Amino acid sequence: MSPRTEAQYKKIREKSRKIIINTAMELFANYGYHSTTIEKISKKAGISKGLIYNYYKSKDELLESVLMQGFNFIDEITKISQAKKSAQEKLQLLLENFTKSLQENLPFWKLYQNIISQPSIMHKLNKFKEYFESVFGPLLMSIFIELFGNEMSEQEIQIEVMLFAAFLDGIAFDYVIMGKEYPLDAIAQRLLEKYRNG
Repeated sequence: MSPRTEAQYKKIREKSRKIIINTAMELFANYGYHSTTIEKISKKAGISKGLIYNYYKSKDELLESVLMQGFNFIDEITKISQAKKSAQEKLQLLLENFTKSLQENLPFWKLYQNIISQPSIMHKLNKFKEYFESVFGPLLMSIFIELFGNEMSEQEIQIEVMLFAAFLDGIAFDYVIMGKEYPLDAIAQRLLEKYRNG
């Protein structure tokens, strides 16, 4: 039997990371950050604690990776910001990516709602906050400047961006609570119409 290649090792490492991330997300979402230990994640994942610590220095770092993985729809947002589209089209794409993420990744959004309501945890997640703020905030500002730049001051646009982000947080919260009973597509469409109509 020949030794494994670097590509094979890389594939094994990626598979292990995925198992750790998915297991951690499930346990953090179901039992909370404080009640979930690395030992519980290790047992559920069938992976040694040592291997988890080989990838992540601490539970905080693992949580941050879980959040960044869950927000991979933001990577799509980066593509939106670079697209040659109108502000309304970018807003529509953003909302489509957001609602798709909610529908396909409910455990992540359950976890996210849990984490953002706990400042003692959020203040530890600097890398996640920097990632989120370097992509999401600038994209929204550019869209809203294009939509309202002639009618509003920069400060008013910043307030509108915060209001829009609050709408998204509220939609995510309600969807986590109500699940498929929540009229997600209709709410997203109504929000889009609000900004189409000014």
